[in-house]
Order: sequence, then C-alpha cells, then structure tokens
Amino acid sequence: MNSAALPAQIGKYWVKKLLGTGGMGRVFLAVDPDIGREVAIKLVTLGSDPQASERFLREAQTMGRLNHPNIVTLLEFGVDQQSPFLVLEFLAGEDLSQWMLRPHTLREQVQAMLDVAQAIAAAHKVGVLHRDLKPENVRALDDGRCKLLDFGIAQSGAGQLTASGYFVGTPEFVAPEVMTGSAHSAAADIYALGLLFYTMLCGSNPFRGDNVQATVARVVQLEPTPLSKRLTGMPPQLSALIHRCLAKQPELRPESADSLVQALTALLAQIHPDARLAELPPPSNTAPFPTTPAPSRT
Repeated sequence: MNSAALPAQIGKYWVKKLLGTGGMGRVFLAVDPDIGREVAIKLVTLGSDPQASERFLREAQTMGRLNHPNIVTLLEFGVDQQSPFLVLEFLAGEDLSQWMLRPHTLREQVQAMLDVAQAIAAAHKVGVLHRDLKPENVRALDDGRCKLLDFGIAQSGAGQLTASGYFVGTPEFVAPEVMTGSAHSAAADIYALGLLFYTMLCGSNPFRGDNVQATVARVVQLEPTPLSKRLTGMPPQLSALIHRCLAKQPELRPESADSLVQALTALLAQIHPDARLAELPPPSNTAPFPTTPAPSRT
C-alpha cells in the first residue's frame, strides 16, 4: 500500500503510515489529535466472514480486562464507516522474531522469557487464554522489556469463536493435544511458552515442516533435540524447565503460568551477567535441527 492509499483519518485519529497487515485487517501508526500521542490502530476487514465483527468485539472485551506492564494496552474501541477498530499503545522496538536473531546474554534471554510468562500468568488469572503465542506476537521494546500482543483469537469465558478447522493458532506452536482434538487449556498456553523459549534460544522452531500436515505430524510424534545437545553453557535447570513445558502430556507440564514465573525468577537470580550460550555444530550425519521419536504412551 502506498501513502496515497492510506485513510487520512480513522475515528478522530490522523493516520501516518501502515505498520502491517494480517488475517483480520491492517495496523496503522496514527496520532491522537487531542494530546499528540502516537498510537497503533488495528482496523478490521470484515469481508464475507459473518463472525469477523463479533470476534473483533470479543478481542476488545478481552483486552479491556487485561492490565499488566507486559501486555499491550488497549486505549479505545470504535467504529469508523462501519469498520470496527482498536486503538492500542504504540510500541517502539521490534518483534521477538527479529530480536532473537541477534546475540544476547543469557540474562537478557531469560528476562524476555520471564516477561512473556508474566503476561500469560496475568491473562490466566482473569480467565483469558492467548492461544497464539509465537515470536511475532511479542514486542521487544527499546528499554529491554517485552510485551505480549494480539489477542485476536484469545478465548475468554465460555465463548469460542474460531476460524474454520479444528484448531486455531499457528500450527507449529499448537500443543499436541489440541492438534488431536482436545480443547485449548492453560496447559496448551504453557506448552506454547516452552516452545517460544526453545525457539528463542535456538533461532528456529524444531517442529516446523514443509507444510501444515508435516508440521502437525512433527508436533504430535516427535520430541525436540535436548537443548544440552544444541547449546553450550545451558543451565540444566533451565533446560529441564523448558522441556517440561514441551511435554506431550499436559499433566507433566508446569502446573500453572504462575509456577513458571516463579521458576524463571529463581533461575534469573542465579545467572551471571556475562553468561552467553553458544550453538553446537550439528552432527555431520543429521539434519540441522534433528528430532528424536517421542516415547510411547502405551
């Protein structure tokens, strides 16, 4: 989209530029003319989906219940020319998908994990499941903090408006039990947290296949390579915690996001400020990101 195609105004807000596009619409950088503050505006594209408007309203209602320093703040919900929009705080920085590709100390990496875990714990306390945790939905700010974004497919209370198909979310971050038909639960968010952490440390998602079917098969059937075989300098307690989050059976994962926050807080206090991880070269006879078969559940 070029600048000439931008809407000049959405509600009272003056539009400056397009920030990005997604499945439900577009996000713009805009200015509140009353106080001169920059904001991000998420404008929904209704199209032919009869549930799009209701899902967007549900996102606004969900975000309105969340008030936490590691979750993006909703400022307003409105409708402009029959198109609903959200006004969000504008977050300078970059997506975690970009941030994690540069070198960081282990303390910085674990602090990012802790920030996201705290956001999920806060959401779970008010009955909200995120259901789409991935690096692209975490913003790494210029001051070092991370904030969780995009509650577009979050589930709150009894309502469950989903896209077509039997699960929602990004396939390589969906928990195996959800892949096979179980309802998304707090344990599925914890699984996604563990996979987010694994991906952040290794730079790649171990379950991503060439297509959705291959990805689903890998999520359900395979275990990721142990972090101790991928990285040098990996604290055993951190490795064990992440792999617990990735357990195929939900009951083997940490019991809550709060318990995960407590464990990460304790680990962070033990990490030397200069500690860094380094990637081990893969064995010559394996793929760059090998996996091993999951143990039998029989």
